[in-house]
Amino acid sequence: MKTKILSIATATLLLSGSIFAADSFIALGYTSADVDGTSKSGVSLDMGVKFGESFKQAIGFEVAFLGEDNEIDEDAGNLGNIYYNLGYEVLEGFSPYASVGYGFQSIGKYRNSSGSTSSVYSAGISYGAGINYEISDSFDVGASYKVFNLEYLALDYSVNVANINVAYKF
Repeated sequence: MKTKILSIATATLLLSGSIFAADSFIALGYTSADVDGTSKSGVSLDMGVKFGESFKQAIGFEVAFLGEDNEIDEDAGNLGNIYYNLGYEVLEGFSPYASVGYGFQSIGKYRNSSGSTSSVYSAGISYGAGINYEISDSFDVGASYKVFNLEYLALDYSVNVANINVAYKF
């Protein structure tokens, strides 16, 4: 019983230390995507929390604004991703990582028989890898490559996304 309590107390302290040592961040980047054979590019905004010492982890939300100029929906093509990254600091400040998440894409608007419209999204699993370099205590630079396997009804396709960014940690 004593060992079990000691184990729970130790795990709680380690986890709370990781949480309290977390850095919130916001990143601005450039994104290039291949959406089922069509190349698109635009800006991305990424927000989340980074934590961990040797094992670097991040949980966040990223949006890439890749909108097409069309009459129905100027936001068609934009991507979003809720992700978890796990990496390891191999050199001081340099951390390669693997990423897994849930991705989605705006694919346009649906107009029903009464004339009203609603947004339509495809969604699915995202995965990839990246590198991160800590320039200072406040700034990071990074690059990543992710694959989104998306589907909506009978529509099933992949989006390949390359991104470079600069992050500010606060």
